[in-house]
Amino acid sequence: MDVGAIACRRTGTILHLEDIPDQIRPYLRRTGFYGVIRLGFFALDWHLISALVERWRPETHTFMFPEGEMTITLQDVGLITGLPVNGAAVTGRSRHHWPSLCEALLGVVPPNSAIRGCYLKMVWLAEEFGQLPDDYDEVVVQRFARAYLMRVIGSLFSDTSASRVNLMFLPLLADLEEAGNYSWGAACLAWLYRQLCKATNPEVMQMAGPLFILQIWAWDRITAVSPTLSVRVPHHDAPLGSRWSNARQITEVVTHVLVELRYQLDR
Repeated sequence: MDVGAIACRRTGTILHLEDIPDQIRPYLRRTGFYGVIRLGFFALDWHLISALVERWRPETHTFMFPEGEMTITLQDVGLITGLPVNGAAVTGRSRHHWPSLCEALLGVVPPNSAIRGCYLKMVWLAEEFGQLPDDYDEVVVQRFARAYLMRVIGSLFSDTSASRVNLMFLPLLADLEEAGNYSWGAACLAWLYRQLCKATNPEVMQMAGPLFILQIWAWDRITAVSPTLSVRVPHHDAPLGSRWSNARQITEVVTHVLVELRYQLDR
């Protein structure tokens, strides 16, 4: 780990649109998660995120800069990811008999090695639902869609284990039509705020959550620390954040600016 930078954890399972069966994609659109999958992969800049954490104030949920306060908003999340920001709150029961719930909605009971309490291992989901069978029907397609969506949700609402997803989200996917009526963007922003607040504790050495959203927001708002854009407009049928997909790595000069930003913002 780089000295002085907080360790930024992310799930090891990364979904690529080309790996998702065509039969599943309509459900990704209906539920509002299609756009965030289109973003592509972003290498996290630990120094940049650490600099932002040091400027974060939990009392106001804002970053404190010499010029004033800034923060990432619900509109930012919607534009960057394409997640729905209007609709019902993402809420529900947090207690179920989880193996039975998995059997009902995923069609299989996870082995004891894959489930612990309300947490399910992402690698098991990837292995169990990696290939749509030849004799599939609509019920099987919906089960695979829920499994893919749980992997996406696990990457957005990740914890420092970076390997599991909370099964409390699975009941919200029981009706895949209704699932698109939730404000997933608002829940994602609340989770990001929570992770930033926790990371301000000096004893915390790791943080998780949708940190790629925070990084894209910083690249858009603080141009001195942003890499060079290869394209200025988003890819077709993709959210605004996809402009930064595969962006060129930050140069040594910009890296120096990031380090200076961390220690001289109060001057």
